[in-house]
Amino acid sequence: MKWNSAEAIHTEEYEADNVNFWRDCLPKELYDKLGSKSVGQTVQVDFTPGSIVPVNDLQKTFEIKDAQFNRRFIPDKEIQPRMGRFYPKGLLKGVAGVFPQNLQPFRCVGVENGHLKVDLNHPLANNPIQIGAVIKEIRPKSVERGGRCNDWMEILADGPGMQARWEGRPTDFLSENPFQRLDVSSDLLYYQKPR
Repeated sequence: MKWNSAEAIHTEEYEADNVNFWRDCLPKELYDKLGSKSVGQTVQVDFTPGSIVPVNDLQKTFEIKDAQFNRRFIPDKEIQPRMGRFYPKGLLKGVAGVFPQNLQPFRCVGVENGHLKVDLNHPLANNPIQIGAVIKEIRPKSVERGGRCNDWMEILADGPGMQARWEGRPTDFLSENPFQRLDVSSDLLYYQKPR
């Protein structure tokens, strides 16, 4: 998978084992190209924004009260919202369609005056995406998976896009001395005994 941000050209690679053409979900353009290829051949398909992941929806970027951000989502740790960072949707309270068990990411895109601005869109929502595939092996189906299918575009899009800045603004990785060690005792004490 290739996609561009303002900062870089991104390439994501994924080993897609056991693709089942009868059962799995693939975009028609990719399915059609793969069906006529043999081992060692490659295909490449360009997708416009909204083809692989839903297109950006302005209603999915909105303000919430600071109290709706569950800073105690992880026991014994306080999470601070930071500009540009991703968090599990489950730590949002009182947001329609979001439940505490939801681990899909959302992005914090503003922290100001007791309010947070959040973006629930997929990070690739505005991006054209290029999918390439190399056929490594073709074999007859030998295992029945009991009705399970894989949505390969959903699998491929789980993670990419998070590397890019939100609307070109820097992501806050450096607030409050993030590299401070939890154990400030001398390393000599730790390495005193062979391990």
